[in-house]
Amino acid sequence: MKANLRARLILVSFVVLMSLVYAVPSTPLYRFIPQGIKKVLPSRKVNLGLDLQGGTHLVLEVDTGEAVATVVHNHVPDVRRTLEHKGIQVVSITPDENVKKRLTIRIGEEASAAKARQALADEYGKSWEIEIAGKNEIVMVLSKKELGEIENAVQHQAVEIIRSRVDEFGVAEPSIQPQGKNRIVVQLPGLKETERAKALIGRTAKLTFHVAMKNSELWGLVSLVDEKLNTGIETYLKAVKDISAMCFDVRDLDAISAILEEQKEGIAGIIPGGYRFAFGKAVEDESGNRYQGLYLVKKKPELGGELLKHAYVSYPKMLPAVNIEFNRRGALLFERVTGANVGEPLAIVLDGIVQSAPVIEEKIPRTSTGFISGRFTPEEANDLAIMLRAGALPASISVEFEQTVGPSLGRDSVQKGVKAAIVGTLFVLVFMMIYYLLCGLLANFALCLNLVILLGALAGLGATLTLPGIAGIILTMGMSVDANVIIFERMREEIRSGKTIRASIAGGYNKAFHTILDANVTTLIAAMVLFQFGTGPIRGFAVTLSLGIIGSMFTAIVVTRLVLDILASRRKFSRLLMLQLIRRSNVRFVERRRIAFVVSLLIIVVGGIFTIMRGSDNLGIDFRGGTLLLRTFRESVPIERVRESLAKIGLDKSILQQFDDGKGIIIRTEGESGTAGQIDDGLKEEFGRVLQNPEKFGQTSFVGPVVGKDLARQARFAILFSLLGIVIYISWRFEFRFAIAAIAALVHDVLITVGIFSFTGREITLPVIAALLMIIGYSLNDTIVVFDRIRENRRLLRKESFMRIVDLSINQTLSRTVLTSFTTLMVVTSLFVFGGEVIHDFAFAILVGVVVGTYSSIFVA
Repeated sequence: MKANLRARLILVSFVVLMSLVYAVPSTPLYRFIPQGIKKVLPSRKVNLGLDLQGGTHLVLEVDTGEAVATVVHNHVPDVRRTLEHKGIQVVSITPDENVKKRLTIRIGEEASAAKARQALADEYGKSWEIEIAGKNEIVMVLSKKELGEIENAVQHQAVEIIRSRVDEFGVAEPSIQPQGKNRIVVQLPGLKETERAKALIGRTAKLTFHVAMKNSELWGLVSLVDEKLNTGIETYLKAVKDISAMCFDVRDLDAISAILEEQKEGIAGIIPGGYRFAFGKAVEDESGNRYQGLYLVKKKPELGGELLKHAYVSYPKMLPAVNIEFNRRGALLFERVTGANVGEPLAIVLDGIVQSAPVIEEKIPRTSTGFISGRFTPEEANDLAIMLRAGALPASISVEFEQTVGPSLGRDSVQKGVKAAIVGTLFVLVFMMIYYLLCGLLANFALCLNLVILLGALAGLGATLTLPGIAGIILTMGMSVDANVIIFERMREEIRSGKTIRASIAGGYNKAFHTILDANVTTLIAAMVLFQFGTGPIRGFAVTLSLGIIGSMFTAIVVTRLVLDILASRRKFSRLLMLQLIRRSNVRFVERRRIAFVVSLLIIVVGGIFTIMRGSDNLGIDFRGGTLLLRTFRESVPIERVRESLAKIGLDKSILQQFDDGKGIIIRTEGESGTAGQIDDGLKEEFGRVLQNPEKFGQTSFVGPVVGKDLARQARFAILFSLLGIVIYISWRFEFRFAIAAIAALVHDVLITVGIFSFTGREITLPVIAALLMIIGYSLNDTIVVFDRIRENRRLLRKESFMRIVDLSINQTLSRTVLTSFTTLMVVTSLFVFGGEVIHDFAFAILVGVVVGTYSSIFVA
């Protein structure tokens, strides 16, 4: 026994120590630690999301004109084929360089312009305006409708690609919204590597592969160009050790670019047809001098990045490179290209810059992977792999505005939320200590230790904590208390049956183990599926909940058991006192099920009617977009006063973020242009002296939803698959009908909560979605505890009817159900009462959900 205790003590001590080591840098205690000790501690901290700490606010502009020009240019071969198929001679088809939406078509002298126009109208009349401009000239101009669709598609595609890049970069839960027709608002939480992130977001990442001229041949060709045209270009070029390309100092880039541009026509007459000069990426030699390569590559690429299937970082010869895998068509084409060009360099070009040009030594079979090398740093290789995986942007992007902003919840709301959470937690700790006495102190220790383990794990993983993550922590606290309550109530039963303290402790933990395991595993399955298929706030919630579940199981099953076993090993420890709220109850719940079903159905129907009547008004700005205003002041203004001025005109749900030390504010609110006028009038009334002219110093625009269609679709898949996982597990551990009952209860809880939200005129936002996920987890945990007791009683009471067993099981677990609900409600009520207006809806959703979840685990499931 002593050896077993010693082993468990060592394990617990190790976990506690490691958790503290990783958690401390994220706490205020870190500032008091001597510098020498700080060097030993891990440097990672828990990242806070946009809603809790703010970050970098970027406004990006998409060059939709470039995308339109690409579409027009891509139509050239199709238009030529259409006319030639009708027997019409085509002299030229020219995209207009100035009016990018226009094509000018010249046809042969003998061809009929009317016939050509009719042929084009039949094929392209729905999306192009086609007119005869002269005897042998036709003009095609993209219609307004088609232009709008192209611009929308380009903006949408850019949003999704940027989201993919940012997610893979490791920035958790960014905010990405379309703004107007060609802008994108991106907010990155607490990001230090802003320049790197901007480069990653804004780079087009168009990848192409071109056959290039051998370096030895290029030297001779450049000499010939210099000799015939007297350009002087050869004086800039040199061979550099360990760099295979013809090189020049990066400081001479402008001079060489000017020569190539000025002598463009003369050079074109000397170099082989279909080739062009291209510059390489800047690299350093051993002495630290920076050089760029000069290449001659074929204008037409052999294949492009759209054929890539996957890209990842590898380290051949201990240097970072990017391995690339093609899809089936790309692999076949790559095999053909390498087979036909053995001995030739293959230039790998990204956004017009040659990354490397390795010589093709042999035909590369379709089953092999290629790689891009080029003296990358590990960060450069990783960013390149991210961009290639996410795909190329459909058009160039520029950063129009950049600012560091405060938390989207507002500093005032964050402070209120923290205070409310502390008050709620203190209520729980005091109640547990009074109700369970010594065991309550143990449960409190386990709860605090669980929070330390969770904080340490979040810091160690570099995870980001946001309001959805806090929902996960609240659920974790509830499950941590619940696990201990289950154990203590089981121990109470064992003591009541006359067993010794040591036997009661062992019996209580053994009987509670399967209940805790099943309740936590079902919730963990849901969390893991949500993480796998979800994005943004869903993933944040899933990470926090998963870590919290693991921590709560460890503290409840291992830590508290260890302490009680140590105490029980002493002879003086012979009694374990606890208060008892609910003594033996004998409520006939099953008999009242029809009343419960009628009540539930009535609430769901009424809620459904209100939800249908309100329509899109049920959704907040996160789901349907709204107006974004940027306003500036001559001096810092308190965010509370801005919030109060908006509340006067009914816009208290607006999202506020300060910047420039409080001299600027970003307001996201519902409604369109008229709303901006109302807000400005309110701000003038409150801050007339210091508010700067909005027309001159402000910005107003309509922004799209934070949750786009793709994000919403992924969220639906995540929830669907998590429910499927729950069904499979419960069917395996219990029976299929138990699984269906559990899912019915979950759907019941969500429908009632959403219905009550609609009935009370509230809106569903991203934080509310996180609250609904928390409700699902809480309800599931509560339901499984009752199911587990039903399963146990069915084995013990074989002669009793199923209805009687259900009643008995609910009564036996009623004390635990009430206590867990009560302690969870303490925290949530504190958030609801003291947390401030901004998180009011979030707390209200959890408040309703906990009450409904408790009711459904008894009456519905």
